[in-house]
Amino acid sequence: MSESDNKFKILLKKRDSDFKAIMEYVKDIPAIKEKLEATFDEVGELRVDMEVVKNELGLIRHELREKVGKDEFKLLEKRVIFLEKKIVG
Repeated sequence: MSESDNKFKILLKKRDSDFKAIMEYVKDIPAIKEKLEATFDEVGELRVDMEVVKNELGLIRHELREKVGKDEFKLLEKRVIFLEKKIVG
């Protein structure tokens, strides 16, 4: 067998292994596509959920601004007690 025949056989083996690797990669493309589509769907759902959470937080923030804090409540309580004593006494 000549040197050129040996080189040709080596090239054929290399080509076959490369071809197998490419076929293995291509074979997985539909699976990868399915996984990506599922991931994109999940991201879309998360975006919708996040919008709901942002809206809820906005409502909660608004409600909290209308509430009286502990310090304000204590002052108001003292004023009411003072006024009650004044009215009753």
